[in-house]
Formats: sequence, structure tokens, C-alpha cells
Amino acid sequence: MTERVIDHPYGFGAGFSFETKAGIFSLNYAIGKQLGNPIDFGAAKIHFGFLNQF
Repeated sequence: MTERVIDHPYGFGAGFSFETKAGIFSLNYAIGKQLGNPIDFGAAKIHFGFLNQF
């Protein structure tokens, strides 16, 4: 029989975007918690993106 695992993961973050002559640049910071592990700022993720139309 398989043991049932119940988890309530959650995450939060912040980000910003700004326009340059070359396009739109975005930077986001995210962090989360799951399976009883504490929030660890060393495991946070940074995402960046660039949008350009031509």
C-alpha cells in the first residue's frame, strides 16, 4: 500500500520590467516552500527576460 503525502506548497516573489531602446527587460525573484522544508533564501530563483519585436 502506498503512503499518502499531503503537502501545502506556496511561493512568493517580486519583479520589475523596464523599457530600453532595444526592448523590454524583466527581472524576477521567487522563493517557495514545500514538503516541510523551511524557506531558504539561498535556494531562491532569479529569472530574467528580454522581449524585442522586429
